[in-house]
Amino acid sequence: MDVIRLILSIPGLVLGLSFHEFAHAWVADRFGDPTPRNQGRLTLDPRAHWDWFGALIFLLSGGQFAWARPVQVNVWRLRPRYAGELAVALAGIAMNTLLAIVLLIGSELLDPVLPAGPGGAGRFLVQAVRYAGFINLGLAVFNFLPVPPLDGWRFFSRLVPGFSRSRIAFYLDQYGMFFLMLLLILDRSGQIVRLLLTPFIWLIGGIVNGVVGLVLDLVG
Repeated sequence: MDVIRLILSIPGLVLGLSFHEFAHAWVADRFGDPTPRNQGRLTLDPRAHWDWFGALIFLLSGGQFAWARPVQVNVWRLRPRYAGELAVALAGIAMNTLLAIVLLIGSELLDPVLPAGPGGAGRFLVQAVRYAGFINLGLAVFNFLPVPPLDGWRFFSRLVPGFSRSRIAFYLDQYGMFFLMLLLILDRSGQIVRLLLTPFIWLIGGIVNGVVGLVLDLVG
């Protein structure tokens, strides 16, 4: 990723991570756990969620990976607990997916309206919005991987009752971060990430094109 693309990607990253963690906090709060609220995480303020090591990884990986400070949830306060755990785990992924759809639709609608000259402010704005959409899509897909400590692991490990307390789950919890670091090292070119993203890009692209086509038909 070149320097300009990296800079244009920063607003989308900040937006995506802030909304992701806010979604976890909000859902946990709705299910009865006051921990995120008490820790000041029930906010969209990026400063409440920012993790400088995650930001450093974003720069070192050329924009392929990043994370924010995880929201702490007391699962024993969730009511009902099982549904609450699943909902909290999926909240961030759902939020990033929704943001991706909204931002990509916005970029397509802005594209024909703003000045299209090379290097113009309008072009940079469209690119920044589009990058933000793809970053949020990437965050959703990446977090859905069933690898500790990602949201996908929290969801799938609790989907099967009792599995989260098994010996297999214990070892995966211990070494999941090493797998993520290995993925980061091996995927410097981003090939694995692009492979994972492809089916979701087709799906989201179909939704975006359908909505944009409908809007243009209505205003045309």
